[in-house]
Amino acid sequence: MQKRGLVILLLENQEHDLLFLRCAIAKINGCHQLHSVHNGEEAIHYLLGKREFTKRHQFPLPDLILTDLNMPLMDGLEFLRWRRNSPRWSVIPTIMFSGSGLPRDVREAYQLGANSFFTKPSNQAELVQTLHSIFDYWAKAARV
Repeated sequence: MQKRGLVILLLENQEHDLLFLRCAIAKINGCHQLHSVHNGEEAIHYLLGKREFTKRHQFPLPDLILTDLNMPLMDGLEFLRWRRNSPRWSVIPTIMFSGSGLPRDVREAYQLGANSFFTKPSNQAELVQTLHSIFDYWAKAARV
């Protein structure tokens, strides 16, 4: 199977975290495309191709979803709940990527169908290494 770049949908509402993540992803060797939204509600619009996300060539369906836990309007757990109940979208690998590593949050994320849960590293080098591992794994995995 030939490895290709991933289309990644990132749910992150904190601009400094978004910048931190964008810089880390830029350092990873690969042809990954990053599309970001600020919360679960915007992610649903993205997936459904609604509002500003109607042009699929500009906003392609993701191969991988990275979601923060704490966001306004619809947080990461609420998004996972929606995703779990939506058969078309429940097959997209979804990783919880949060500043919180509380056991109750980890447990609930897995109960709601998260494929993995990572606590955001505090430095750029660790972040690059973690994202590289995640992307490398999912780029090699069979996808729907």
